[in-house]
Amino acid sequence: EDEIAAEAMGVGLFKTKMTSFLIGAFFTGIGGGLFAALLGTVDPKQFYFTLTYNFLLIIVLGGMGQALAPYASDGR
Repeated sequence: EDEIAAEAMGVGLFKTKMTSFLIGAFFTGIGGGLFAALLGTVDPKQFYFTLTYNFLLIIVLGGMGQALAPYASDGR
């Protein structure tokens, strides 16, 4: 959370930020691939605002540090 403190302790900020970005991008790609496999086809008309809103709601309501919370907020 505190970049100045992390840098003072010798943590490489660029490497840490890039690593976290790459890990996030990897899992996003895996999730997108699995979602496309579930749908069978990918069409831009399938991705309305409501779908994006549902994904964001699942992430926000699930919260960080809770492994099962996104499933509970999914409502299924």
